[in-house]
Amino acid sequence: KRPPDGLMIAVRTDVWENAASQEIQHGGVAFGLVDVTHIMTGMRVRIVTAHCRGGREEQLQALADFADAEGKEPDVTVITGDFNEDFTEADGKVRCPFPERRAGSFTTLAREPGLPQVSRPPHKQLPDQKSGKGKIDWIW
Repeated sequence: KRPPDGLMIAVRTDVWENAASQEIQHGGVAFGLVDVTHIMTGMRVRIVTAHCRGGREEQLQALADFADAEGKEPDVTVITGDFNEDFTEADGKVRCPFPERRAGSFTTLAREPGLPQVSRPPHKQLPDQKSGKGKIDWIW
């Protein structure tokens, strides 16, 4: 049997303070969250990460709900992880998997031209691969 997926969020304690973390399991998928305060500016940032199964809308909704967890309202929320799903549409536009929030919407940045646009090696992009084709690791 496959061991559970792991998560890690590393925080530099010389830059961030008041780190508070949470972790939950949703249908066998790990979600992790850390709230931190930037020492120099006082800005509150929430970092969320997950290792998802891919192609499961209810899982993405649960992750969005987890990102909106109770606590101090963050100034910025960052969601990152291995989503095992490519959100790039046929026209090249990226579909955000998370709904508009009270604080705004999520966006992602494309890699610069000339850099690999996918996060898995070429042999993992072959037609015989069943999951994780395309760009599967995202920062929102």
